[in-house]
Amino acid sequence: MTASNDGCTGEGHYTLATSAVGPVPALPASTLGAGYTPKIGLVGTKVNAKVPTVSLMVWANEPKPSTDETFKDLALGDELTFRGYTLKITSICPGNTQFDLLTQAEPTD
Repeated sequence: MTASNDGCTGEGHYTLATSAVGPVPALPASTLGAGYTPKIGLVGTKVNAKVPTVSLMVWANEPKPSTDETFKDLALGDELTFRGYTLKITSICPGNTQFDLLTQAEPTD
């Protein structure tokens, strides 16, 4: 029996696709400047798992040195926070994922 992907809801304000730096539309810019605004890449999705998941890489160019963080195996409804931006996963589909921006605060690190 093949697992169905109940996580592919098609909901969410922001979309990330495989092999594209996103999201679309872009996140709102940090008041500290564009270099502080997170960039996000889709590492992969596991849509046929019992619980569909997505893995994302998030980074910002500023402050130097630039560092990235990988968030693995996020399920529908999971939240991640990176430098003041909190995102909630709303859809996990083959080759893309969608999310909503819950909060945007100034980075503290």
